[in-house]
Amino acid sequence: SCRQFCVRGRLIPNPSSSGLMSDEETRDFFSAQARELAARAPHLRHARHAHARGAIFASAARMARKPPNSETLRAEARLLTIAGVMLLVIGFPLTLLLVADALREGGGSAVLPLAIGLPPLALGYLACHFASQRMLKAKALERGARGDFLHL
Repeated sequence: SCRQFCVRGRLIPNPSSSGLMSDEETRDFFSAQARELAARAPHLRHARHAHARGAIFASAARMARKPPNSETLRAEARLLTIAGVMLLVIGFPLTLLLVADALREGGGSAVLPLAIGLPPLALGYLACHFASQRMLKAKALERGARGDFLHL
């Protein structure tokens, strides 16, 4: 007695079988669902097409992308430099302490300095590297705006 219906690709139990809705209310419910699905059909077609092309957020509007300016690039470079220096300041002493501990007689593991010290050092180096790339790009944008193309 518990029949199921397919609404928008999902199986739902028949509302009238639970005794909560009369047959007329059930017809109104399913006709309203059909009208809603028909109204959304053009949007669903576009969403399916975008999803098939690999879009993650098919229904989200594209964000307006402004070309980077030198002030923005310099601010990003400052932030990356601060983060990179903090990681390097943590990573170098930590690695040296772990190496000193591993070299002691009966000390800790020889792999521990590599496992614990390398990630902050690598991330700090990468952050400083990307900061310098941002600064170079900002300098190139400023020189391009002035018309000074010979010294890029």
